[in-house]
Amino acid sequence: LRADLAGTELANALADRTQGHRPVTLVGFGMGARVVFKCLLELARKGSDGLGLVETAVCMGTPWAATAEEWETAAEVCGHRLVNAYCSTDRILAFVYRSASFSRFVAGLQAIDSSHPCLHNLDVTGVVKGHWEYRDKLYTLLQILGIASGKTEQIDTPASVQPEEGRTAVGGGEEELAMQLDDSLHVHAT
Repeated sequence: LRADLAGTELANALADRTQGHRPVTLVGFGMGARVVFKCLLELARKGSDGLGLVETAVCMGTPWAATAEEWETAAEVCGHRLVNAYCSTDRILAFVYRSASFSRFVAGLQAIDSSHPCLHNLDVTGVVKGHWEYRDKLYTLLQILGIASGKTEQIDTPASVQPEEGRTAVGGGEEELAMQLDDSLHVHAT
């Protein structure tokens, strides 16, 4: 796939320090998430040359298998966290990816079953109803994750919103993010 080739090229550019010597944050949805994920796997393959380049990676609606082994490998090159943001009602991803790969377990549709400290799952089903909404809801999703985007407008969310019992914010110590979440958004730190 072209996305896989683009991911390899992105990894090579990062390893060549095209971005300078500061770690980057990578965010992608759909095939862009596949590019990010493939980049992380390629950086992991580079060993020590692939470390320290990515601080945070966010993959939303990712058309990739939900195997813990690969996701844990990708998480190893992230200095802070790798987020698998998924929408369990994404019918486009369910049909297209499952048909093409014959896999029932798709990262963009479910949590990754892992206890890796840098790998986090974010159920965005309450914010994103389907595959085509990631673009329209990107700014909201970035705010929920605590990632700056350069925009200055704020999400209108009541300060009194409290996480339901059993909910945790993405990453450790980020309870303030959970307060920004819509009632139907489920966040799981794994």
